[in-house]
Amino acid sequence: MLTTASDELDVLQTDIHGFGSTLEDASTKLRDSVTTIDASVSSMSSAVDNIEEASLQVNSLLFPIMGAIAVILALQISIIARRR
Repeated sequence: MLTTASDELDVLQTDIHGFGSTLEDASTKLRDSVTTIDASVSSMSSAVDNIEEASLQVNSLLFPIMGAIAVILALQISIIARRR
């Protein structure tokens, strides 16, 4: 009877050790995943900053060009209006 209980306790101890090992593996994988996610978030943040900077540069080029086109059109309209 004691031998059977001892054997069952040994099996239980082995199962508990295996479960602990599984939990440690899962914890390690979670830590690795968190590190990967943090790196991805940092990379995306950097990409968003670069896109914002590029957008500002495009705007700084686009607005003067649009202004020049507007002035040219206004001058052409006034020339056409004088001729009639």
